[in-house]
Amino acid sequence: MLFRSAASAETAADFNLFVLKDMTYRGSDTEGRVAVGGNANLTGYSVGALEPSNQVNLVVGGNLTTQGGSVTGKAIVGGAVSTQWYDASGIQPAGTPLPVNFASEATRLVALSDYLDTYANTGTVDTVCYGAPGTNGCQVTFNATAAGLNVFDIDTSILSDTNTITINLGANSKILVNVSGTTVRLDGGMSLNGGNASQVLFNFAQATDFVVGNMGFMGSALAPTAVYSGGGGVINGQLIVDSFTGDTWGGIGGTQVNKVKFSGDLLSISPAPIPEPATWALMIIGFGGAGAMLRRRRALLA
Repeated sequence: MLFRSAASAETAADFNLFVLKDMTYRGSDTEGRVAVGGNANLTGYSVGALEPSNQVNLVVGGNLTTQGGSVTGKAIVGGAVSTQWYDASGIQPAGTPLPVNFASEATRLVALSDYLDTYANTGTVDTVCYGAPGTNGCQVTFNATAAGLNVFDIDTSILSDTNTITINLGANSKILVNVSGTTVRLDGGMSLNGGNASQVLFNFAQATDFVVGNMGFMGSALAPTAVYSGGGGVINGQLIVDSFTGDTWGGIGGTQVNKVKFSGDLLSISPAPIPEPATWALMIIGFGGAGAMLRRRRALLA
């Protein structure tokens, strides 16, 4: 059974960059809205350049430390604020309620990623590899031209060894790519034919490390258990990660997040919680006890 989140609470689906824990970044920017559940330490980082100036474009659950950079519009911070060479006029007064419940959203996003990972595969990934594994010699093509949702499965051993990703889209199609494996690094080229990045969602349900290197990533990425670190690429979509670090001017590179939102409703789904094994055991015992009581009552009546 599925149910929707309360309309009054904002979720990751409402943000361009959504970080469940800490964000530490030097240089680069996110063109849309940003939410950080932990602490945000930003140097020369801009937020919300393409968003209206009358709305909240930055939400930080912990402390906000900035040096240079800017935020278009308003910011709500749950902890302490420390700014230098920064226009703090948009930061709302201390005690302003956060529009995001990061704890419940963390639970929802992990469950959502696992839930999407169960979607049945509807297509075959065309893969051609040249050279030895690990030499980025693979080219993969996703043919997602059928109307509605097209679902594909691929492993990180292939995706991270790819120099060219091609997605063929129909006008009324969307694509969900479920990626298995814990470590993901994407480099090379990525192109879309017949559609745009708002139709594309990659789901990294098992990922713990995620980097977009020298690539223009065309689509959104759901990776709620992954640490995103640097890379130097550009993401044309929504990015949802556990934590987010990078240094545009340093050795690990930085990633620009452009304002593109996934056009489907997959990021808004709230899967019903699955009972833990211990809970299942208690339920079974309860069912057995209820059955025994019913049999005893029938025997007494007889």
